[in-house]
Amino acid sequence: NSVFMPFQHIVLPAEIGGRFLFAQLWVEKTDPDENRHPAAGDAPPPKNVYLTFEIQDLGCFEASARLAGKRVSMKLSCPPALRGLHGEIRAGISGILDRNGLVPDEIRLSTGNGRPRVPQIVMQKIQERKKSVDVTV
Repeated sequence: NSVFMPFQHIVLPAEIGGRFLFAQLWVEKTDPDENRHPAAGDAPPPKNVYLTFEIQDLGCFEASARLAGKRVSMKLSCPPALRGLHGEIRAGISGILDRNGLVPDEIRLSTGNGRPRVPQIVMQKIQERKKSVDVTV
């Protein structure tokens, strides 16, 4: 983990239902200045989480989530093969969030036809903070 990296980066290989899954998760680090003097009763600053994964024989998924306390707003891009299942996917994600004590604010789904966006977002944020150094442990 680089001192210039504004994310915690996790790589998760797995096998689910006989299909190989390779996922990457980026959790944006909180700016240390935002945590120094929080006002009484203020909620912690929102966290951004980015996820990409590919399921063998199905395709590539991308998600960006903004967590503010227990509230979650999410954008998910699915492979074109799942275009007709957006309602089921949205309900499944809402259920997962609910079971884990989170409240879904908004879940937007789209079908990924173009280039992946998450790597572009991550690289842009790295470039924005390349002159800062994170020395937290």
